[in-house]
Amino acid sequence: MKILLELSQMADDVSSIIRFALRSALDLTQSSRGYLIRLGEDGMPDQSLFILKDENGQYVFTEDIQDRSSDVKSNIKERISTGGPLFSNILEDRDHISDGSKRSTSRLEIPLYDNGGSIKFVLGVGNKDTAYNYLDTHNLKLLLQSMWKLITNKEANEALRISEEKYSTLVERGNDGIVIIQDDLLLFTNSMFCKIVGMSPDKVRGTKFSTYLAPEYRRMMDKIFSKTLEKKKSVNRKSEVILLGKNERSVPVEITTSRIEHDGKPSVMAIIHDITEQKEKEQELLESLEVQKVLQAVIKTSSAVVFFWGSQSGWPVEFVSENIEKFGYSPEEFLSGKLNYSDIIHPADSERLNAYFVRKNSEGASEYNIEYRIITKSGDVRWVVERSNPQYDEEGNLAHIQGIIMDITERKRINQFLNIESEVGNLFTPSGDIQETFDQLLEFSLHIEGLDCGALYILDKNSGDLNLVSHNGLSEDFVKNNSHYGPDSIQSRFFLMGYPLYKLYSEIFPLTRRDNRVDEGLLATAVVPVMYREEIVAVLFLASHIEYDIPYDVHASVETIAAQIGSIIGRIETEVDLQKNQNDLKLVLDSIGDLIFVLDQEGCVLYTNESVTKKLGYSKEEITGMNFIKMHPHNKVLDVATYFNNAASGEGVVFTLPLLTSTGMAVSVETRLTKGSWNKQEALIASCREVSRV
Repeated sequence: MKILLELSQMADDVSSIIRFALRSALDLTQSSRGYLIRLGEDGMPDQSLFILKDENGQYVFTEDIQDRSSDVKSNIKERISTGGPLFSNILEDRDHISDGSKRSTSRLEIPLYDNGGSIKFVLGVGNKDTAYNYLDTHNLKLLLQSMWKLITNKEANEALRISEEKYSTLVERGNDGIVIIQDDLLLFTNSMFCKIVGMSPDKVRGTKFSTYLAPEYRRMMDKIFSKTLEKKKSVNRKSEVILLGKNERSVPVEITTSRIEHDGKPSVMAIIHDITEQKEKEQELLESLEVQKVLQAVIKTSSAVVFFWGSQSGWPVEFVSENIEKFGYSPEEFLSGKLNYSDIIHPADSERLNAYFVRKNSEGASEYNIEYRIITKSGDVRWVVERSNPQYDEEGNLAHIQGIIMDITERKRINQFLNIESEVGNLFTPSGDIQETFDQLLEFSLHIEGLDCGALYILDKNSGDLNLVSHNGLSEDFVKNNSHYGPDSIQSRFFLMGYPLYKLYSEIFPLTRRDNRVDEGLLATAVVPVMYREEIVAVLFLASHIEYDIPYDVHASVETIAAQIGSIIGRIETEVDLQKNQNDLKLVLDSIGDLIFVLDQEGCVLYTNESVTKKLGYSKEEITGMNFIKMHPHNKVLDVATYFNNAASGEGVVFTLPLLTSTGMAVSVETRLTKGSWNKQEALIASCREVSRV
């Protein structure tokens, strides 16, 4: 058909193709109106185009004719969702036409399916005086198929063009040189490679790649290319080499090679990154360190790690001393760019650290001093202190930062322990698990490096016995044989001497030297008395299975921890005594016939005695948390609230109003409200005495 031939030769855009197809559909079927609906990826109508042929035979296109667009799209959407047929040959009643004619017209609607069975277009024509026949249907199907084929080709070509443009931009405007090598010949080179070697593209293409390699690297790269081609799967390989540019200029580069297919043959694609600037910085650094070898030897044995950080985002490392290995990393991991310094900073400290440097830079500070956490290669968390200085270029811009970091984890652990005392009221309350508290104290004591086992003994004030309350790292036999020391035992005498002992275990208890059940190979041992208000309340026993000596600088740490344990144990004993006193008070209150309420500042019940439970019919669980004010009749609540506020201000208040039982019955009582305390918190005490009704 002439129309199909013309359609297949169209080079216009998709919109023009659709308009031509819709106009041709009217001509082929002698219709005067039509529409083409395109369905989206979800299978629902997405775009629509309508056409009308006026009395003069002119075609008018629109996307909406008297809201017909939304009607048709809605109709098609409904039939798709309900599974109704889209193909139709329907006679339409024309009684609504204003000229009063009683003729009927026909409408033809045909869907177009893709290879996957999804509907892509729906073509509709109408306003034909006679019914559509098989030829009309056949022609419209051919027209739709040709249009769809042309559209898919157009869209595929456009997508390919855009992709090629992006690829071309990436290849030609990137910062790296890209070449394709086959049998040592350069079959493709981008502009950046030509810039690196300082030659024009026409002089580079077709030449041997090996001629651009420094002689000492040619054999190495030839082997790398051979191994790359041997691998059927593409495997990236990185190498640092020297390229020879124009006038034998040496250019240090990093080459990443991989295997590809080019013109049907295996080839090597090489991405070449110029590292001249990096090498120049390394050289400048080496030249600036006149006593480099001596300095490196000092640094290697030092606790301080030297860093030069770049000012760019992520803090790239320009130099790091070899003793970074104490954190598990190698200098190469940072200098190669594999890791930035920000990669090892603890995520919880990153934001705080960035804010610190922003503030310091705005202040024009000449030095930095800050503590934060880093993550070692093994995943451990270590505290470090950084002391560094910013370095600026000639224009006053931050060029880099140079300084040191030192591991302060042990000091932090001691400080952390010192902070426990301030939080003891929250962490170790009488209602908590005292055994868990003892276990936490001992576990924290063993954070000191070199000590791997220990026990905590509590002194019984009445009997003088030492009783083991927590242990860690010791065998069951040892614990069984050392869980209790009487006041006259040798061990008890050693433990209660009043000053710390740091010796081998066999020197403290020589009688156990050959008894493996008792000493189990313990070596360096610390026995430290735990004092509270100048009295021994416990003994801290710490030891090592490996070390023969506890260094002198560790003694202070052990004794500091012991002092804090004493403060915590003393606080626990005080809290236990208070709890006992409070329990005694509750027994007294429960024996009183008056109704006793302990209220918080909002009037909520904290405690009641047994008389309240019996008289008002509430259980302890039900009444705890109830509002005392609302336990009165509704019409008396405002009066009670006034009395309550007066009492909270410190006034003594007495009033006679009924309380309501759990069943709603009124109990007439005289209530006395006074201000007091409960569990160390301000409270109001309500004492209610039942009175006879008048």
